[in-house]
Amino acid sequence: MITAVVLAAVAAIVPVSAADVFAAGAIDGSAVSTATTADTAGGNNSASAANAAGGNNSASTANTANGVQGLTGAGTDDGLAAGAVGGGLVGPAEGFVVGAANGGVADGFAAGTTGGSAGVTVRATTFEQLRAFASAADPLVVQVVGSIRVDPFGDMIPVASDKTIVGAGAGAEIVGGGLFLNGSHNVIIRNLTIRDSYIPGDFDGKSPANDNDGIRLDTADHVWIDHTRIERVGDGGIDIRKDSDHVTLSWNVVSDINKALGVGWTPNVLTRLTAHHNWIRNTVQRNWSIDNTAAAHLYNNYLENVTQYGTMSRNNARVLVEDSVFEQVNDPLVVHGAAAGLVQRRNILTGTTGRADHAGEAFEVPYGYSPDLARRVKDLVTRYAGPQSTARPTPSTITVALDGSGDYASLLAALGATRDARGPVTIRVAPGYYREQVRVWPSQSNVTIAGPADAVIAYDLDSGGQKFYGGPLGDDAATFTLLGEGTTVRGLTVTGTAAPAVRSAGDRTVLAGTRLTGFLAGHGRSYLRDCTVAGGGDLITGTAVAVLDRCTLEPATGASVTAVATPALQPYGILVLKSIVGCAAETATDRLSQTGQALHQSGASASAETATGLLSRTGQALHESGIGSAADAETGTVLLGRSGQVVVRESVLGPRVAAAPWLPGSGRFGEYANTGPGSGRPEMTREQARRYTIGAYLGGWRPRT
Repeated sequence: MITAVVLAAVAAIVPVSAADVFAAGAIDGSAVSTATTADTAGGNNSASAANAAGGNNSASTANTANGVQGLTGAGTDDGLAAGAVGGGLVGPAEGFVVGAANGGVADGFAAGTTGGSAGVTVRATTFEQLRAFASAADPLVVQVVGSIRVDPFGDMIPVASDKTIVGAGAGAEIVGGGLFLNGSHNVIIRNLTIRDSYIPGDFDGKSPANDNDGIRLDTADHVWIDHTRIERVGDGGIDIRKDSDHVTLSWNVVSDINKALGVGWTPNVLTRLTAHHNWIRNTVQRNWSIDNTAAAHLYNNYLENVTQYGTMSRNNARVLVEDSVFEQVNDPLVVHGAAAGLVQRRNILTGTTGRADHAGEAFEVPYGYSPDLARRVKDLVTRYAGPQSTARPTPSTITVALDGSGDYASLLAALGATRDARGPVTIRVAPGYYREQVRVWPSQSNVTIAGPADAVIAYDLDSGGQKFYGGPLGDDAATFTLLGEGTTVRGLTVTGTAAPAVRSAGDRTVLAGTRLTGFLAGHGRSYLRDCTVAGGGDLITGTAVAVLDRCTLEPATGASVTAVATPALQPYGILVLKSIVGCAAETATDRLSQTGQALHQSGASASAETATGLLSRTGQALHESGIGSAADAETGTVLLGRSGQVVVRESVLGPRVAAAPWLPGSGRFGEYANTGPGSGRPEMTREQARRYTIGAYLGGWRPRT
């Protein structure tokens, strides 16, 4: 019998039958009586020929076409097609199939999970219905129809035992909240998007109000999560906590969030987890973070564009990572703790940096499986992971705002939205204080990020500091890292505390009218025009080529405008041209580097004065933009260069520039046609200066600002 609360929640309960629009197959791999005759006893699809005893897939995804190809519709009118919502064979005109290659049954450690197959099937079209059905005591298959917005925002919907929560067709989603399995057992979640429970401005997810996971498991067992998409949630994408056990994650997409997947929150070592064919992309940490886990078997996963660290084994966890792909992942495989174990086999690491640890012995996998070759994983996962969805073309302009008026509330999310762009994309950032660490990945080319000076991007890592799991932060501590080709940053204020504000490691980077506390030229060519660089340490570092044209440069007392490490065989490093150097007081630059908000608080104009105007005003430039005054300046305290190849030409050198501004014997330095109280040293001849032009440094590239 179904409970009264469920009866009150919906006008009609829809049992599975051959007459129902959903009835031409099993929603969760359980048995139904339909016209489809390919179902064997027990409801599993014998035609897929991929099921081993106990429901495990002994043939792996060599039969992907049997289980996953139906992610597109089959021509039905309403999108809720007559076909199997979860598994089983359907005919060519019977709608869609959402399933793994094993025909739609749980595999791995969650084998035997049947969800709500013992009960009836109901449809949830409202939040009230979904909450009532999911928390009911009865076994139920709950079809989520359309977009359901959670109220109140951030609420975690309780999911009781013996439930299947499945999206009915393309576009089935939960917006502004997540699912919570607290002590539940025998639960299946499939073909569903869970998104947008992030509280703007809380990038690290530290606010109690932002403890909004996509799916949270506390002491849950026998849980299968399959073909879901979880994006832009407040805290963890999927958190498996407090001795949850017998869990399988398959064919899911977790993207555009800080924390992807965490396992642990317990001193006990009980959890057993299988994760295969998942796509983790544009995330920062916990990809996975696996703590005190008896056995975590991760195979055929694709991790892409990860900022801090990839898969981590912590404390007493035992982790086996096989036949997976790590692309543009920092520290892809990490062992943290003397007792932690991580065994890796046949993985592909592309564009990764840092650690790829291996420790301990592998556990014996207690079920049959045959992983796909690692070289096939990227193609399979990017084609088939996630729920059935409708195509959403990337717009040419994306907006970001903290007040909810934009398309997204963080730059991380906005940049994630550019991944499928077929041409240049502009991201417009509204005023506000965005505390987040941002990366434009190599796969994101020709992206422009624009905003006023009071749109402040800030983070507070120390490049000289240590990661919590060991090793220096180094260049990865930068607030804004530009890896994509053709990236333009226009306007904005970008700050770091003890790390570069901006690190350029992609070719043809342009910064125009940007205010920043430091710039690292890491790779490729960069062009800075009408920028203000003012910080507490050396301003321009790195090994690559950069031109600073009509910029204002204000290092702190004792610091240097440049401290680069240009390779000996590289003819060009840094060119400073028609700029203003060393005219403002240290107090303002120190304030900027310490707070990350000084320019915003000092009332600096959103449309900064051009350097041509500043050159005519010399020592008044920074004073009038609210950053300091020449009258307060400490004279003779700033260097122009410590090392590398640097030329400063046609610039105004203020009183703070030292009389001997070049560290002797450590670089290739030159000056030409400079003016102001900090100038007056021997210079290059006109003939020599012809070798040090914008064109020479940028090698034929003509940047457009």
